[in-house]
Amino acid sequence: MVAYTSGDCLPYFEGTDSPCLDTGTVCEPSTVWCDLAELLDTRFTTWDSVLNRTVVTVPFAQVKRTTPVTFAMDSSTSFPVEWEVSVQDSDSMVNLTADPNTVYVRRSGIWICHFTGVFSTTVVNSTLTCQVDSSDSSVPTPAFGRVTWVQTVGSPPDNFEGPALMFDQPFLVTDAALSGVSAISLRAAITCDTTTDVTMYEATMSVYWFAEVPS
Repeated sequence: MVAYTSGDCLPYFEGTDSPCLDTGTVCEPSTVWCDLAELLDTRFTTWDSVLNRTVVTVPFAQVKRTTPVTFAMDSSTSFPVEWEVSVQDSDSMVNLTADPNTVYVRRSGIWICHFTGVFSTTVVNSTLTCQVDSSDSSVPTPAFGRVTWVQTVGSPPDNFEGPALMFDQPFLVTDAALSGVSAISLRAAITCDTTTDVTMYEATMSVYWFAEVPS
C-alpha cells in the first residue's frame, strides 16, 4: 500500500509494494511518483522564492532623524516623526523625497519594527508614547512603545542618555493585505500625557523581514 510522510503527507512506495501497483491512470502503472514529484516541486518553488529574496540580504530599511525637534505636547495630540536619512534600504522601502514620514513594506511575511528615540522634558512623571501605524486596517498595529520617567531630564550634553524610548514588535503582513496595493505604509507618531513641550533629540526606526507567513 502507499505510505505517506509524517507532517508533510507526501506519498511514497513501501518496500513491500509492487512497482505495478495501480493507484491511478494519469501516470501508469501508478501515479505515486508523479504525485510525489508534483508536491515536491511546489515545496521547492516556495523554498526557492524565500532563498532568492534572502540569500543576499533580507528586506530591510532603517531611517533616522538627528536634528532635534520640539513638540508642543498634550494628551490629545499625535506628532508624526519626519525622517531625515535613509541609513539602509534593501527593498525600495524608503523614498524620503516623496514622503519623509513613511517606510513601505512590499512583501508578505513576519516583520519586526524596532524604534529608538532620545527625548527630554522639564516635567516629572511624564509618559511618552510612540505608535507605529499601518495604512491597511487588515494589518495588525505593527508597533507600540511607552516610557515613563520620574525625574526631570536636562538637555544634551548634560543628560543626553535619558530617557530613551525603545521597543521591538513583530507584525504580520499577508498576501491578502498586499493584494491590490503596491505596499503597506508604516508611520511613527509621538504623544505625551502633558501639555509641556517635549524635545526629541534623535530617533531611529528599523523595519525588517523576519520569516515567512505561517502556513
